[in-house]
Amino acid sequence: MWIIFLQFVLMTLIYLISIPAIYYFTDVRRPPEWLDFKPFSCRKCLTFWTLLGISLVIGLSFDWIYFMFEGIILAVATTYALYLDQKNKTIKV
Repeated sequence: MWIIFLQFVLMTLIYLISIPAIYYFTDVRRPPEWLDFKPFSCRKCLTFWTLLGISLVIGLSFDWIYFMFEGIILAVATTYALYLDQKNKTIKV
């Protein structure tokens, strides 16, 4: 039972570290010219692929199914929330 709790805490820490880091990389600092294409220049794209990649690599490496599912759910939910936020902030002409 403690391993499931460890997986939950680890994915939560990865999520809480990666979201501000991705915001800083895409919106504050801007990626270098050789990385200035999607998914590296798009915040929601980079968020989705980073969370999905981390959760799949760690989950498959250690055979942590709950970690993978939590990561996939967080990636999809966060990307959808960023999509809605972008849609609501866009001015319609």
